[in-house]
Amino acid sequence: MSGAGGISQPVIGDFVPIKKYGDIGKRMKESGIAEEVLVAVPGSWGKKAARTWGGKITQKRAIEKANKILEGIHDIETRLNIKLPKVKGVFVTNSKRGAAHSIKPANEAWMTFANEWSDDAWKNIRAWEKKHNGKWDGSPEESHIFDNLRHEWGHVIDGDLGNKVPGAQAKPAIRRRLTDTDEFKAMQREVFKTDKFPSSKISEYAKTNSKEWFAEAFTQYTSKHYKGNFPKRLEKYLDSVLDNYRVD
Repeated sequence: MSGAGGISQPVIGDFVPIKKYGDIGKRMKESGIAEEVLVAVPGSWGKKAARTWGGKITQKRAIEKANKILEGIHDIETRLNIKLPKVKGVFVTNSKRGAAHSIKPANEAWMTFANEWSDDAWKNIRAWEKKHNGKWDGSPEESHIFDNLRHEWGHVIDGDLGNKVPGAQAKPAIRRRLTDTDEFKAMQREVFKTDKFPSSKISEYAKTNSKEWFAEAFTQYTSKHYKGNFPKRLEKYLDSVLDNYRVD
């Protein structure tokens, strides 16, 4: 199969939204994305978890956010013919930022996702991009939850594949990211030096470190709005990553 490359595959079937709060956990588990689902409605969990993974959310907003998460998963899996790795758990929270474990196997990882960005937030981002002649993050053409979902799963995949490298599961356990491997580092050097493609051409956030560089590249490459602007070397590498999760 050709790379994500912005070439959308037909969506298989229609996405059916959740209508009842009590169905959130059931539907998410049925989708095969997580073993456990925790929703941060008032009184449902401890303060420590809320501080770590996001704040409390009303039942109405939890339904809306869960639907966006499931719709985003349906989009990427059907369009790219993949099955995202199943994680230990997902938190549905009121959160400005997403988060995910990036150095654990997927079956040990937890994750949560950012809220939608407001029109004012997009306006401020576009103003920053114009002033700095660069890309901050995200795309106004699609839901920010979709964008953040792919970013956080990029982190999960970083840990999932990294921990499949020979020696990563030795005892005592050695945790390793894909972005720690020599293969990744060699590819990234070539993208910088030979292709002359700096991190800023992916996004401002990609400049943070290698794991964010990978997650941001994964986010953009798997978007249906991908503009085909990555070097072929990077596209080929991301295709090889996706190949680990293709559905036969």
